[in-house]
This record gives sequence, C-alpha cells and structure tokens, in this order.
Amino acid sequence: MPSAQAALMENDGIKLKLNHSYLLYSSQQMPYADANGGTLVPLRLVGDLMGASVNWDRKEQKAIVAVEDETIVLFIGKDTALVNNQQVKLDTKPVVQNETAMVPLRFLSEVLKINIRYIKDGNIVELQDERLLKVNVIDRMENEDQGFDGIIVPIRLTYKEFKHSDENKLIVTVLNRSNEDILPGETFTYEIPLQSLDETASGKLHYILCNYFKTTHNE
Repeated sequence: MPSAQAALMENDGIKLKLNHSYLLYSSQQMPYADANGGTLVPLRLVGDLMGASVNWDRKEQKAIVAVEDETIVLFIGKDTALVNNQQVKLDTKPVVQNETAMVPLRFLSEVLKINIRYIKDGNIVELQDERLLKVNVIDRMENEDQGFDGIIVPIRLTYKEFKHSDENKLIVTVLNRSNEDILPGETFTYEIPLQSLDETASGKLHYILCNYFKTTHNE
C-alpha cells in the first residue's frame, strides 16, 4: 500500500478527534480537506485504529477493507466504491497524496456506522465509536477528568531537535475553550520528551494521540 514519510498535525489544518483523543502525529499523510470540503484520511489509519483488514492491489489501484461483516472496495480516482459487492456513489474520490492512499471519511463513517460530527470552532472532525483505539499500536496519554473532554484543544504542534537526541521534544500548544479552572481563551504550551518520530524503545512509532489537557494554578 502507498505510504508516506511521517507527518505532524498542521496548525491550520483539520484536527481529527477519535473518541477522546486527538491525532497529533502519523507515520503517514495526515487527514486534510480537499477543494470541495471533503475530509480525506489515510486508509491505513482506518485499518490500524479499528483493527480492520486492509489490502492494497497496486496493479488495479484499489484497496479492500474488511471490518466485521462489511467488505469495502475503493478505487483510486473513481467516484464509485463497492460495499458487499453493491456499487455505491462517492461524493469525494479516493486519491494518492504524498504516496499515501487517502479515502473519504464521511463515506467510511456511514458504511461502518461511526458517529461523526464537525465542530467548526476549532476545525475539528470528531469520530465516536467503541471500536476505535482498541489496538496495541497506539501511544496514548491518559487523563481521567472527563469534564475537560473536547474543550481544551491542540492548536499548534512542532517537533524540536537538538544536538543530543535525548533532548528532543514535541511541543504542543493548546487552547482552553472552556470556562472552567483556567482562564477561557488562554493558551498553554506542553513539552513532551520524544527522541525520535521514527522509532521508540518498543519499535516503530505509528501514531501519537492525546486527549484533552489540563493544568492547575495557585490562587
């Protein structure tokens, strides 16, 4: 299957939220909106995060996705797909972007019955489904305070490298959209030690996801 070099969340781009977590980094192309406003996501991402089987036919430029009882066949550059051998019209064509097969998110969410909504304030595309993030390739940061879910959002992301790799770090700037605990509309910066965007101690780094952030202050 086509794949690309690592990519970080674009500061002005779409923020993809999966249940309670935001996608900050992918070893593939990150999700983006095309000229018609359709959101496209890496096909491999869908397979990895839902435990789906994804097979790529290079000769015919098509991908076959199997999730539970659904079998989906998508063709690069074509506005039709097959769902359980039934032809379905697409409003956004699958494409190859930066050597990554990108597929229309709304179509996949409808076929796989994933709840999806767009939050204009923050340019967030949110997916909710209990099948998401149940595979062991995910690096996640947990926070049990559910009251802050969805209201403190990452808005800027940079990876800073130093002469000594053990000093490298991922820098995340977040915006508080709540009226709770900390001043509304204020931004905060968090530094996450990360020696490499390619490998970790346990092997290849595929994704980095984070949920909301919380900070405390003294009166």
